[in-house]
Amino acid sequence: MSAIDDIKAWLEEPTYWEGVQLYCTHGTNAYLKEQFQESSESWLRALLTSELTELLQAFEAAEKAKVNARPAEITTLLKEAQSLMDERSALKERARLYIEQGHDASQELQRIAKRIMGEIKPRLDEIFGLRDFYDANGYLPQSAEVAIQTVASLVKRRNTLRTYLSRTKGNSSKLELWRAELFEIENKIKSLE
Repeated sequence: MSAIDDIKAWLEEPTYWEGVQLYCTHGTNAYLKEQFQESSESWLRALLTSELTELLQAFEAAEKAKVNARPAEITTLLKEAQSLMDERSALKERARLYIEQGHDASQELQRIAKRIMGEIKPRLDEIFGLRDFYDANGYLPQSAEVAIQTVASLVKRRNTLRTYLSRTKGNSSKLELWRAELFEIENKIKSLE
């Protein structure tokens, strides 16, 4: 959960010591942190609620400013993502209906699966990768491929390829492909670090 969600949840059901932990994590006033930890008097409870409410407002304002500062390209892409998610939901519902009604619609189900997995999902990955990249770095990458492949996913694939190479004995036809892919991934990792 985010700080905003944590504080909202606490304000709905305030428990003093949980609030103190929240303030110690997210608050900035060292004196108040100390005061809250020493006692749970009623005036401190009211002050804690007030301080956490102010923190919530500050976090929400910062989040709103961050969203508003996104370039028009990101906003347009997020609108496209919303329409793609709506289409994906409609296609899934149609597939469920075909299956539940027992229709012989294997070709239609294949078409639906191809559209969702082959077209919609990769595009959504690209859009949300670009959004996440922009949120993390403050600019858009030159190519969407950089945004989609995070360092963590590249490291995971690199490790998988290393395992394949170390366990494969003899002349497997895939050895050269794995070596080439490993070389490419290691270069990508170096360029992203």
